[in-house]
Amino acid sequence: MVDAAKRQEDNSLSAFRTIFDAAQKDADRAEHSRLRFSRKWSAIVDFRLTAFDLAGADRVTIKAMELGLPGAQDVAFDIARIRREVKDFEGEIERARNDLLSSDCGTARSANAPVVLVSSTCLQRNRVTPRASEIRTIYRAIFSALKKNGFSYATSFRISGHGAPLVPRSTKYFSYHTIDLSGQGLHFKSTDRPGCYSFDQTGYSGWATFGRAFIETEASEETIEQFFNEDRRRIIDSNISKYPQPESTATQLPKDPWIFVALQTINDAVQELACIPMLQMLEEVTAHAKSLGIPVVVKRHPHCRSSKVSAALSRGTRKGLFTLSDASIHQLISGSVAVCVVNSSVGAEALLHLKPVYLFGRAEYQEACVRVESPGTFARVFRPNTMPIAEPDVKRFLYRLRNEFAVDLSQPSASEEIERRIKIFLSPSACEKSPVPHSPTVLLQDRSPDGAASTAIMRCAT
Repeated sequence: MVDAAKRQEDNSLSAFRTIFDAAQKDADRAEHSRLRFSRKWSAIVDFRLTAFDLAGADRVTIKAMELGLPGAQDVAFDIARIRREVKDFEGEIERARNDLLSSDCGTARSANAPVVLVSSTCLQRNRVTPRASEIRTIYRAIFSALKKNGFSYATSFRISGHGAPLVPRSTKYFSYHTIDLSGQGLHFKSTDRPGCYSFDQTGYSGWATFGRAFIETEASEETIEQFFNEDRRRIIDSNISKYPQPESTATQLPKDPWIFVALQTINDAVQELACIPMLQMLEEVTAHAKSLGIPVVVKRHPHCRSSKVSAALSRGTRKGLFTLSDASIHQLISGSVAVCVVNSSVGAEALLHLKPVYLFGRAEYQEACVRVESPGTFARVFRPNTMPIAEPDVKRFLYRLRNEFAVDLSQPSASEEIERRIKIFLSPSACEKSPVPHSPTVLLQDRSPDGAASTAIMRCAT
């Protein structure tokens, strides 16, 4: 039922509404049943937040505190934080809720003015979605920029975590964690760096238009070199990555340089962009590495819970095909002769180390990699310690990746940079400047960790 709800929002708003209404009725019943409330109150809070109902989330939390239920104080703290962080756009949240509850659900999506699709992810508790505060920061910047520059806009809701929103071709829109090859949306999504978000007119990762003319930039060679060196010190020396990394590891690594294979969650939405499935990639890499006498080190994604992946890793380590490590990403990259990924953010990190990246899928950094698009290709193209493009071009590409594709929310100029991109996007020629050179399959089903908000719709109805 969860996947059905997610798909329906992007394919049929009326069908989605039927499912949503059923969940809402069940949440209402649970809220007024003492027995069910004591068991499901936390799920009801998450549902109210998913439904853009801040007052309802407050009401449920207060009742839980009055009953002395465990965890109620922590949830109250979370909601108070959310309210502080959305204070500047509470009116827009209310309009998104009204649109969700209206009989003609989703009509704001067909407005002549640009539409801001407010993702319910921005109202998730940080304990549920760790990046929720950052997403709220971006929405605050978007609404501020639109008002400051006198742009009229409509507001609608979005609950699905991935897919192409149902928005008429004549309407521009702003949306979180979405893809749309028409180029009419400005999509934002977290990147491989903590606090950094991409802004692109067709989506994120391999759906993004970025990365196909990476040599072009107005920055001087001196500026690029300085940025590259500072970035290496800030990221590599400080052991910074998308997820927390250990300072040291108990895993015994090979004495000789290795091929590093970084795995992803097998149900991540971006796996739809794989040219070769992840576990098949692992088989191809280990088979060729064995023929060359080069050791292989594998790191599992920290959020992976797949039994299929567990079985493959157990089988491979038992046969001595590779070493499974929990070491820091930067340690594993620096000791390698090459890095192999489907489209993991580790690939972008490896470029900062100036290591060759073999990409078995599509990614925003693909133009600086060796593309492996069909079975058997890896064995033919593999060259250890050999970059596919010149070092100055790698640095130039990384400069654009960090400064033109992404916005670092920790920088004082982040709001101004988001405003600048909004003004460019809303200019009449914006769509003409965003060619789509390929058409990867559009996945409408959310299979990523950011689906936490969508899951809350159904937790009360099952």
